[in-house]
Parts: sequence; C-alpha cells; structure tokens
Amino acid sequence: MKYTELFKEQTVLGKKGKAAFEDTSELTSLAERLNRAFEIIEDKQRIDVNKDVSTAKSDIKAYRRKRFLIISAIIAVILAIMAIIAIDRINYSKHRVEIESFNSTIANGDKALAEGNSVDALNYYRSAQEEYTADYKLDHYKSIATEKMDEASNKIFEEYSSEIKGLLSKGDCKVAKQKYELLVSLHITTDLTSYSSEFEKSLRDAVEERRDKVLKSISDNNGKPSAEDIAEIDNLLYCAPEDYYLNLIKSKMK
Repeated sequence: MKYTELFKEQTVLGKKGKAAFEDTSELTSLAERLNRAFEIIEDKQRIDVNKDVSTAKSDIKAYRRKRFLIISAIIAVILAIMAIIAIDRINYSKHRVEIESFNSTIANGDKALAEGNSVDALNYYRSAQEEYTADYKLDHYKSIATEKMDEASNKIFEEYSSEIKGLLSKGDCKVAKQKYELLVSLHITTDLTSYSSEFEKSLRDAVEERRDKVLKSISDNNGKPSAEDIAEIDNLLYCAPEDYYLNLIKSKMK
C-alpha cells in the first residue's frame, strides 16, 4: 500500500467515511511516524508534512462541512414535517364535525352496498360529496365520494341491465322500458350512451315480435281484439308510440 493511501485511510476514510482523527493537530504527528516507518523499511517515498497534512486537514474540514449540511438538512426536513403535521391537526380539529359527518355518510353507503341496496348506496355517496364543503382536503374527500359513486353506479348498471334483458326476453316490453327510464333517472356516473343504443334496438325487436303476435291473435279472432290483446296494444304503444300498425289497430277499436 502506498503511503498516500495509508495516510488517507487513517485520516479521511475511517468508519463509514468518518475521519479517523477529529483532532487535526494529531495529523502532523501521524505523518512523522509514517515517515520514520518508511525510513526503516527503506522506502524512498515520504509524506510531505506540510502539503499532505494540509490536504488531509482540508479533507476533514470538507467532511465536517458536508456532515453539518446533511444534518442541518435532515433537521430542516424533520421540522417541516412536524410543522405540516401540526397544521394538519389544527385544520382537522377545525373541520372535525364535517369530516366525521362525511365519513359516517360514506359508511352508511358502504353498508347499503354490501346489503345489495345499490341505489341507496349511490344516494348516500352523492349526499356525502354534495354536503362536504369544508376547506380541509376538499379534493381528497370529493374524490373518495366520486370513487364510491362510480362503484355504486357500476353495480346499479349491472343489476338493471341484467333485469331489463330478462324482461325483454320474456316480452315484458313496457316493464322493461319503465325499468330503463328509472335507470336513466338515477343519473348514475356510468356512461349509458352505448347501452342506450343497444337497449333501443332490443326494445324495437321485442315490440315487433309482440306486435306480430297481437296481429295474429286478432286475425284468428275474426278481426276482434280480445281484452288481452287490447291490454297488450296499450303496453306496446307505451314502448313504441309512433308505431303505425299499433296506432291503426287502436284507432279501429274506438
């Protein structure tokens, strides 16, 4: 090992980068002892007591400055965090009533959703969002309510669309349309654009199928609609008020 490396190891590196000699006054003595050791082993290299010791002292001072800056930065960060926490606690206390009310309403929504009452859950979440107006973390709490509303809306859509599909498959066109209108009136956050087109097509197909059965029933009855036929025509006109054949039959019944 070269003497410069040995000297640096003893002065600057030390344990985890800490200088081995905090007292720089001892460096000259160290350098002299190393020089005597090199003389004994007949090594021609020598430590320049003035230059190398001065460099080592500068390195140690640089280390101390760096350590001071790091510690100062850590303390500053800790103090800043403590200040933020303190301010946050003050603001929380200030708006505690509103926050607890929000959390309670959200909890009621969660309970309703778990029990299968998706519409009630949506109403709870919507109320929580609309009623929370405190300055404390407004966006945070609004976003919580929004996520909850989306969850409830998706659940409502799954339930209603499944039920509507079943009603149409059984030919219950009027009930299916009423269910769809109720779904729209709930103002769920789920985008119904694509589903609306799908529903309208399915409804038209179902109405046409039921209308053809009514026409056949009237025809088989010598052109006279039965009470069931009349009721079915009214139901189908609710779903397709502009249908030509249904309106024609309705007019002949008057």
